Amino acid sequence: MKRIVFIPSLTYLSDVVFIPVANALKDHHLIYIDTDTKFHRQINSEYRHKQHILNELFDQVIYLDKVNKPEEFSGSSVIIKMIYLRRLNIFYRYIRNSIEQLRPDVIILSADYTDIHALCNMFFHKTIKLFIVQQGSLTRVSRRCIPFRLKSKYLLYRYIGKIPYVHSNPEFAPKDHFIHLLWSDFFKLNPHVKTISTGNPAWDVLLQGFNEQIAKTGDLYQYYRELQNTKTICYTTQPLDGLLDEKTKEFYYQTLQKTFSRLEDLNIIIKVHPRETTEKYEKLFPHSSYPHIRFIHTEKTMDEVLSGCFVMITAWSITSYQAMAKGVHVIIINPQNQLDYSYRFPAHTIPIASNAEELISRIKEASSGAYLNEFLEMRERFLTLINTNTQPISARKVADAILDAS
Repeated sequence: MKRIVFIPSLTYLSDVVFIPVANALKDHHLIYIDTDTKFHRQINSEYRHKQHILNELFDQVIYLDKVNKPEEFSGSSVIIKMIYLRRLNIFYRYIRNSIEQLRPDVIILSADYTDIHALCNMFFHKTIKLFIVQQGSLTRVSRRCIPFRLKSKYLLYRYIGKIPYVHSNPEFAPKDHFIHLLWSDFFKLNPHVKTISTGNPAWDVLLQGFNEQIAKTGDLYQYYRELQNTKTICYTTQPLDGLLDEKTKEFYYQTLQKTFSRLEDLNIIIKVHPRETTEKYEKLFPHSSYPHIRFIHTEKTMDEVLSGCFVMITAWSITSYQAMAKGVHVIIINPQNQLDYSYRFPAHTIPIASNAEELISRIKEASSGAYLNEFLEMRERFLTLINTNTQPISARKVADAILDAS
Protein backbone atom coordinates (compact mmCIF):
# COMPACT_ATOMS: atom_id res chain seq x y z
CA MET A 1 0.00 0.00 0.00
CA LYS A 2 1.42 3.38 -1.04
CA ARG A 3 1.03 6.71 0.73
CA ILE A 4 -0.18 9.07 -2.00
CA VAL A 5 -0.45 12.84 -1.47
CA PHE A 6 -2.69 14.98 -3.71
CA ILE A 7 -1.96 18.74 -3.82
CA PRO A 8 -4.38 20.93 -5.85
CA SER A 9 -3.58 24.24 -7.49
CA LEU A 10 -7.14 25.63 -7.71
CA THR A 11 -9.70 23.46 -5.93
CA TYR A 12 -12.59 24.27 -8.28
CA LEU A 13 -10.48 22.88 -11.16
CA SER A 14 -8.37 20.26 -9.40
CA ASP A 15 -11.06 18.36 -7.51
CA VAL A 16 -12.89 17.26 -10.66
CA VAL A 17 -9.57 15.68 -11.71
CA PHE A 18 -8.43 14.36 -8.33
CA ILE A 19 -11.70 12.80 -7.16
CA PRO A 20 -12.03 10.22 -9.98
CA VAL A 21 -8.29 9.40 -9.75
CA ALA A 22 -8.58 8.92 -5.98
CA ASN A 23 -11.53 6.59 -6.55
CA ALA A 24 -9.33 4.50 -8.83
CA LEU A 25 -6.58 4.41 -6.16
CA LYS A 26 -8.81 3.72 -3.16
CA ASP A 27 -6.84 0.61 -2.14
CA HIS A 28 -3.96 2.91 -1.11
CA HIS A 29 -3.55 5.45 1.70
CA LEU A 30 -4.72 8.74 0.20
CA ILE A 31 -3.92 12.18 1.60
CA TYR A 32 -5.32 15.48 0.31
CA ILE A 33 -3.42 18.68 1.17
CA ASP A 34 -4.83 22.16 0.58
CA THR A 35 -1.81 24.48 0.69
CA ASP A 36 -3.79 27.69 0.10
CA THR A 37 -6.98 27.25 2.11
CA LYS A 38 -7.70 30.95 2.63
CA PHE A 39 -7.62 31.72 -1.11
CA HIS A 40 -9.69 28.67 -2.05
CA ARG A 41 -12.39 29.59 0.45
CA GLN A 42 -12.62 33.05 -1.13
CA ILE A 43 -13.11 31.88 -4.73
CA ASN A 44 -14.97 28.59 -4.34
CA SER A 45 -18.58 28.90 -3.24
CA GLU A 46 -18.87 25.10 -2.97
CA TYR A 47 -15.85 24.75 -0.71
CA ARG A 48 -17.75 23.37 2.31
CA HIS A 49 -19.63 20.87 0.15
CA LYS A 50 -16.33 19.76 -1.41
CA GLN A 51 -14.86 19.29 2.08
CA HIS A 52 -17.58 16.72 2.85
CA ILE A 53 -16.82 14.79 -0.36
CA LEU A 54 -13.07 14.88 0.29
CA ASN A 55 -13.47 13.66 3.88
CA GLU A 56 -15.37 10.60 2.64
CA LEU A 57 -12.91 9.77 -0.14
CA PHE A 58 -9.47 10.48 1.36
CA ASP A 59 -7.94 8.86 4.45
CA GLN A 60 -6.58 12.26 5.51
CA VAL A 61 -7.63 15.78 4.48
CA ILE A 62 -5.18 18.45 5.64
CA TYR A 63 -5.75 22.20 5.44
CA LEU A 64 -2.50 24.11 5.79
CA ASP A 65 -3.99 27.33 7.16
CA LYS A 66 -1.82 27.95 10.22
CA VAL A 67 0.52 30.01 8.03
CA ASN A 68 -1.15 31.88 5.16
CA LYS A 69 0.61 32.82 1.94
CA PRO A 70 1.41 36.57 2.04
CA GLU A 71 -0.32 38.92 -0.36
CA GLU A 72 1.55 39.55 -3.65
CA PHE A 73 4.01 42.44 -3.45
CA SER A 74 4.16 44.83 -6.42
CA GLY A 75 5.87 47.93 -5.00
CA SER A 76 9.44 49.22 -5.40
CA SER A 77 10.56 49.37 -1.74
CA VAL A 78 13.47 47.00 -1.12
CA ILE A 79 12.73 46.77 2.62
CA ILE A 80 9.07 45.85 2.10
CA LYS A 81 10.16 43.42 -0.62
CA MET A 82 12.54 41.73 1.86
CA ILE A 83 9.78 41.50 4.48
CA TYR A 84 7.44 39.97 1.90
CA LEU A 85 10.07 37.42 0.80
CA ARG A 86 10.84 36.46 4.41
CA ARG A 87 7.13 35.80 5.00
CA LEU A 88 7.03 33.81 1.77
CA ASN A 89 10.00 31.79 2.96
CA ILE A 90 8.21 30.99 6.25
CA PHE A 91 5.17 29.88 4.25
CA TYR A 92 7.26 27.57 2.02
CA ARG A 93 9.15 26.12 4.99
CA TYR A 94 5.80 25.38 6.66
CA ILE A 95 4.55 23.55 3.56
CA ARG A 96 7.80 21.64 3.10
CA ASN A 97 7.86 20.47 6.73
CA SER A 98 4.18 19.48 6.58
CA ILE A 99 4.79 17.31 3.50
CA GLU A 100 7.95 15.75 4.94
CA GLN A 101 6.12 14.70 8.11
CA LEU A 102 3.63 12.69 6.03
CA ARG A 103 6.43 10.57 4.46
CA PRO A 104 4.61 10.05 1.15
CA ASP A 105 5.68 7.60 -1.57
CA VAL A 106 3.97 9.64 -4.29
CA ILE A 107 3.00 13.31 -4.73
CA ILE A 108 0.42 14.26 -7.36
CA LEU A 109 -0.03 17.90 -8.40
CA SER A 110 -2.57 19.42 -10.78
CA ALA A 111 -0.47 22.19 -12.40
CA ASP A 112 3.13 22.88 -13.36
CA TYR A 113 5.07 26.14 -12.95
CA THR A 114 3.56 26.86 -9.56
CA ASP A 115 5.45 27.48 -6.31
CA ILE A 116 4.54 23.99 -5.06
CA HIS A 117 5.79 22.47 -8.31
CA ALA A 118 9.15 24.22 -7.84
CA LEU A 119 9.30 23.30 -4.14
CA CYS A 120 8.71 19.59 -4.85
CA ASN A 121 11.26 19.66 -7.69
CA MET A 122 13.83 21.20 -5.37
CA PHE A 123 13.40 19.10 -2.22
CA PHE A 124 11.53 15.85 -2.88
CA HIS A 125 12.62 14.47 -6.27
CA LYS A 126 15.25 12.10 -4.80
CA THR A 127 12.97 10.34 -2.33
CA ILE A 128 9.40 10.74 -3.64
CA LYS A 129 7.89 9.91 -7.04
CA LEU A 130 6.40 13.08 -8.53
CA PHE A 131 3.46 13.37 -10.94
CA ILE A 132 1.39 16.15 -12.47
CA VAL A 133 -2.09 15.47 -13.83
CA GLN A 134 -2.27 18.33 -16.33
CA GLN A 135 -5.54 20.30 -16.43
CA GLY A 136 -5.24 21.22 -20.08
CA SER A 137 -2.31 23.57 -19.58
CA LEU A 138 0.56 22.97 -21.95
CA THR A 139 3.92 21.57 -21.04
CA ARG A 140 6.10 24.56 -21.88
CA VAL A 141 9.79 25.06 -22.47
CA SER A 142 11.36 27.40 -19.89
CA ARG A 143 13.44 30.30 -21.17
CA ARG A 144 17.10 29.30 -21.12
CA CYS A 145 18.66 32.80 -21.20
CA ILE A 146 18.14 34.81 -17.99
CA PRO A 147 19.04 38.52 -18.13
CA PHE A 148 22.10 39.21 -15.97
CA ARG A 149 20.39 42.04 -14.07
CA LEU A 150 17.39 39.84 -13.16
CA LYS A 151 19.58 36.92 -12.14
CA SER A 152 21.89 39.15 -10.05
CA LYS A 153 18.91 40.70 -8.24
CA TYR A 154 17.46 37.30 -7.44
CA LEU A 155 20.78 35.92 -6.19
CA LEU A 156 21.34 39.03 -4.05
CA TYR A 157 17.94 38.61 -2.35
CA ARG A 158 18.64 34.94 -1.81
CA TYR A 159 22.16 35.48 -0.41
CA ILE A 160 21.39 38.42 1.90
CA GLY A 161 18.01 37.28 3.12
CA LYS A 162 18.38 33.53 2.49
CA ILE A 163 15.14 33.87 0.56
CA PRO A 164 13.10 32.70 -1.15
CA TYR A 165 13.09 28.91 -0.86
CA VAL A 166 11.21 28.82 -4.12
CA HIS A 167 10.63 31.44 -6.77
CA SER A 168 7.43 31.36 -8.80
CA ASN A 169 9.29 32.53 -11.90
CA PRO A 170 9.83 29.37 -14.01
CA GLU A 171 13.19 30.65 -15.26
CA PHE A 172 14.58 29.84 -11.81
CA ALA A 173 12.90 26.46 -11.50
CA PRO A 174 15.30 23.50 -11.25
CA LYS A 175 15.18 20.56 -13.63
CA ASP A 176 11.67 19.13 -13.96
CA HIS A 177 11.64 15.76 -12.20
CA PHE A 178 7.89 15.25 -12.63
CA ILE A 179 6.15 12.77 -14.87
CA HIS A 180 3.42 14.72 -16.66
CA LEU A 181 0.14 12.87 -17.22
CA LEU A 182 -1.32 14.68 -20.23
CA TRP A 183 -4.72 14.39 -21.82
CA SER A 184 -3.02 13.50 -25.10
CA ASP A 185 0.15 14.06 -27.13
CA PHE A 186 -1.59 17.05 -28.71
CA PHE A 187 -0.55 19.07 -25.64
CA LYS A 188 3.09 17.98 -25.58
CA LEU A 189 5.24 20.91 -26.70
CA ASN A 190 8.43 20.09 -24.83
CA PRO A 191 10.05 16.84 -26.02
CA HIS A 192 12.43 16.85 -23.04
CA VAL A 193 9.67 16.47 -20.42
CA LYS A 194 8.58 12.93 -19.60
CA THR A 195 4.88 12.50 -20.38
CA ILE A 196 2.24 9.78 -20.49
CA SER A 197 -1.03 10.27 -22.41
CA THR A 198 -3.94 9.20 -20.23
CA GLY A 199 -6.96 11.31 -21.15
CA ASN A 200 -8.65 13.69 -18.72
CA PRO A 201 -10.16 12.07 -15.59
CA ALA A 202 -12.57 15.01 -15.20
CA TRP A 203 -14.26 13.94 -18.42
CA ASP A 204 -15.04 10.40 -17.35
CA VAL A 205 -18.26 11.38 -15.62
CA LEU A 206 -19.22 13.62 -18.57
CA LEU A 207 -18.65 10.89 -21.16
CA GLN A 208 -20.46 8.39 -18.94
CA GLY A 209 -23.37 10.80 -18.52
CA PHE A 210 -23.57 11.39 -22.27
CA ASN A 211 -23.61 7.64 -22.97
CA GLU A 212 -26.30 7.08 -20.33
CA GLN A 213 -28.48 9.89 -21.72
CA ILE A 214 -28.28 8.42 -25.22
CA ALA A 215 -29.09 4.94 -23.89
CA LYS A 216 -32.00 6.33 -21.85
CA THR A 217 -33.45 8.23 -24.80
CA GLY A 218 -32.79 5.35 -27.15
CA ASP A 219 -32.41 7.74 -30.07
CA LEU A 220 -29.48 10.08 -30.61
CA TYR A 221 -31.55 12.50 -32.69
CA GLN A 222 -34.32 12.55 -30.08
CA TYR A 223 -31.73 13.44 -27.41
CA TYR A 224 -30.57 16.46 -29.43
CA ARG A 225 -34.10 17.51 -30.25
CA GLU A 226 -34.79 17.63 -26.51
CA LEU A 227 -31.68 19.76 -25.98
CA GLN A 228 -32.71 22.14 -28.76
CA ASN A 229 -36.17 22.42 -27.23
CA THR A 230 -34.60 24.11 -24.20
CA LYS A 231 -33.94 27.05 -26.59
CA THR A 232 -31.02 27.91 -24.32
CA ILE A 233 -27.47 28.87 -25.22
CA CYS A 234 -24.62 29.69 -22.86
CA TYR A 235 -21.80 32.21 -23.18
CA THR A 236 -18.86 31.74 -20.81
CA THR A 237 -16.80 34.83 -20.03
CA GLN A 238 -13.02 35.12 -19.70
CA PRO A 239 -10.88 37.96 -18.29
CA LEU A 240 -9.69 39.83 -21.41
CA ASP A 241 -7.34 42.38 -19.85
CA GLY A 242 -3.84 41.91 -21.17
CA LEU A 243 -4.91 39.48 -23.89
CA LEU A 244 -6.64 41.83 -26.33
CA ASP A 245 -5.95 45.49 -27.04
CA GLU A 246 -8.73 47.96 -26.26
CA LYS A 247 -9.90 48.23 -29.88
CA THR A 248 -10.17 44.47 -30.36
CA LYS A 249 -11.80 44.08 -26.95
CA GLU A 250 -14.44 46.66 -27.92
CA PHE A 251 -15.09 44.81 -31.19
CA TYR A 252 -15.39 41.54 -29.26
CA TYR A 253 -18.09 42.88 -26.92
CA GLN A 254 -19.91 44.61 -29.79
CA THR A 255 -19.98 41.26 -31.60
CA LEU A 256 -21.72 39.69 -28.63
CA GLN A 257 -24.15 42.60 -28.27
CA LYS A 258 -25.14 42.46 -31.96
CA THR A 259 -25.51 38.68 -31.82
CA PHE A 260 -27.56 38.50 -28.64
CA SER A 261 -29.84 41.36 -29.70
CA ARG A 262 -30.86 39.27 -32.75
CA LEU A 263 -31.53 36.10 -30.75
CA GLU A 264 -34.56 37.21 -28.76
CA ASP A 265 -36.26 33.87 -29.43
CA LEU A 266 -33.57 32.09 -27.39
CA ASN A 267 -32.74 32.04 -23.68
CA ILE A 268 -29.16 33.19 -23.13
CA ILE A 269 -27.14 32.39 -20.02
CA ILE A 270 -23.95 34.35 -19.36
CA LYS A 271 -21.78 32.22 -17.07
CA VAL A 272 -19.36 34.68 -15.47
CA HIS A 273 -15.81 33.49 -14.80
CA PRO A 274 -15.06 32.88 -11.06
CA ARG A 275 -12.36 35.59 -11.17
CA GLU A 276 -14.78 38.19 -12.55
CA THR A 277 -17.96 39.83 -11.25
CA THR A 278 -21.35 40.15 -12.94
CA GLU A 279 -21.45 43.97 -12.79
CA LYS A 280 -19.49 44.54 -15.99
CA TYR A 281 -21.72 42.19 -17.98
CA GLU A 282 -24.92 43.64 -16.50
CA LYS A 283 -23.80 47.00 -17.91
CA LEU A 284 -22.92 45.50 -21.31
CA PHE A 285 -26.25 43.64 -21.50
CA PRO A 286 -28.82 45.67 -19.52
CA HIS A 287 -32.12 43.92 -18.82
CA SER A 288 -34.08 46.66 -20.59
CA SER A 289 -32.38 45.79 -23.90
CA TYR A 290 -31.68 42.10 -23.28
CA PRO A 291 -34.59 40.67 -21.25
CA HIS A 292 -33.77 37.15 -22.53
CA ILE A 293 -30.34 37.14 -20.82
CA ARG A 294 -29.66 35.99 -17.27
CA PHE A 295 -26.36 35.92 -15.40
CA ILE A 296 -24.90 33.06 -13.39
CA HIS A 297 -21.74 33.45 -11.34
CA THR A 298 -20.67 30.80 -8.81
CA GLU A 299 -24.15 29.77 -7.64
CA LYS A 300 -24.17 27.00 -10.28
CA THR A 301 -21.38 24.81 -11.58
CA MET A 302 -20.45 24.78 -15.25
CA ASP A 303 -21.72 21.22 -15.49
CA GLU A 304 -25.15 22.26 -14.18
CA VAL A 305 -25.32 25.14 -16.66
CA LEU A 306 -24.30 22.98 -19.63
CA SER A 307 -26.90 20.33 -18.77
CA GLY A 308 -29.64 22.74 -19.87
CA CYS A 309 -28.00 24.16 -23.04
CA PHE A 310 -27.66 23.05 -26.62
CA VAL A 311 -24.90 25.56 -27.57
CA MET A 312 -21.94 26.99 -25.67
CA ILE A 313 -20.12 30.11 -26.92
CA THR A 314 -16.70 31.10 -25.62
CA ALA A 315 -13.42 32.73 -26.58
CA TRP A 316 -10.86 30.21 -25.28
CA SER A 317 -12.24 28.77 -22.05
CA ILE A 318 -11.22 25.22 -21.14
CA THR A 319 -14.92 24.65 -20.46
CA SER A 320 -15.34 24.29 -24.22
CA TYR A 321 -13.61 20.91 -23.83
CA GLN A 322 -16.03 20.05 -21.05
CA ALA A 323 -18.99 20.97 -23.26
CA MET A 324 -17.76 18.80 -26.14
CA ALA A 325 -17.40 15.84 -23.77
CA LYS A 326 -21.03 16.39 -22.67
CA GLY A 327 -22.15 16.50 -26.30
CA VAL A 328 -22.99 20.23 -26.31
CA HIS A 329 -22.34 22.23 -29.51
CA VAL A 330 -19.38 24.59 -29.05
CA ILE A 331 -18.70 27.78 -31.02
CA ILE A 332 -15.45 29.69 -30.53
CA ILE A 333 -15.28 33.48 -30.99
CA ASN A 334 -12.10 34.78 -32.61
CA PRO A 335 -12.54 38.58 -32.78
CA GLN A 336 -11.18 39.86 -36.10
CA ASN A 337 -9.04 36.70 -36.28
CA GLN A 338 -6.72 38.15 -33.63
CA LEU A 339 -6.19 34.95 -31.67
CA ASP A 340 -4.41 31.78 -32.78
CA TYR A 341 -6.38 28.76 -31.56
CA SER A 342 -4.30 26.08 -33.28
CA TYR A 343 -2.53 25.18 -30.03
CA ARG A 344 -5.87 24.67 -28.23
CA PHE A 345 -8.23 23.26 -30.83
CA PRO A 346 -7.27 20.82 -33.60
CA ALA A 347 -8.37 21.83 -37.10
CA HIS A 348 -11.91 20.89 -38.16
CA THR A 349 -13.11 19.98 -34.68
CA ILE A 350 -14.77 23.18 -33.41
CA PRO A 351 -16.42 25.91 -35.54
CA ILE A 352 -14.92 29.40 -35.16
CA ALA A 353 -16.67 32.74 -35.74
CA SER A 354 -14.81 36.04 -36.19
CA ASN A 355 -17.81 38.44 -36.27
CA ALA A 356 -21.53 38.71 -35.41
CA GLU A 357 -22.78 37.42 -38.79
CA GLU A 358 -20.63 34.29 -38.59
CA LEU A 359 -21.61 33.71 -34.97
CA ILE A 360 -25.35 33.94 -35.71
CA SER A 361 -24.88 31.62 -38.69
CA ARG A 362 -23.08 29.05 -36.52
CA ILE A 363 -25.82 29.16 -33.88
CA LYS A 364 -28.48 28.58 -36.54
CA GLU A 365 -26.46 25.65 -37.89
CA ALA A 366 -26.42 24.12 -34.40
CA SER A 367 -30.21 24.55 -34.26
CA SER A 368 -30.57 22.57 -37.47
CA GLY A 369 -30.91 18.79 -37.41
CA ALA A 370 -29.05 18.64 -40.73
CA TYR A 371 -25.87 19.75 -38.94
CA LEU A 372 -26.00 17.00 -36.30
CA ASN A 373 -24.06 14.33 -38.20
CA GLU A 374 -21.26 16.78 -38.97
CA PHE A 375 -21.12 17.85 -35.31
CA LEU A 376 -20.92 14.26 -34.07
CA GLU A 377 -18.07 13.52 -36.46
CA MET A 378 -16.27 16.66 -35.27
CA ARG A 379 -16.81 15.63 -31.64
CA GLU A 380 -15.35 12.16 -32.27
CA ARG A 381 -12.25 13.67 -33.89
CA PHE A 382 -11.96 16.19 -31.09
CA LEU A 383 -12.12 13.59 -28.31
CA THR A 384 -9.61 11.34 -30.04
CA LEU A 385 -7.08 14.16 -30.54
CA ILE A 386 -7.60 16.05 -27.28
CA ASN A 387 -8.55 13.32 -24.83
CA THR A 388 -6.96 10.16 -26.28
CA ASN A 389 -10.12 8.29 -25.24
CA THR A 390 -13.72 8.53 -26.41
CA GLN A 391 -14.90 6.38 -23.49
CA PRO A 392 -14.76 7.06 -19.69
CA ILE A 393 -11.48 5.25 -18.87
CA SER A 394 -9.08 8.15 -18.16
CA ALA A 395 -9.06 7.97 -14.34
CA ARG A 396 -8.15 4.29 -14.49
CA LYS A 397 -5.36 5.04 -16.98
CA VAL A 398 -3.98 7.79 -14.71
CA ALA A 399 -4.05 5.46 -11.69
CA ASP A 400 -2.31 2.66 -13.62
CA ALA A 401 0.35 5.07 -14.93
CA ILE A 402 1.09 6.27 -11.36
CA LEU A 403 1.34 2.76 -9.94
CA ASP A 404 3.43 1.44 -12.85
CA ALA A 405 5.90 4.35 -12.66
CA SER A 406 6.24 4.30 -8.87
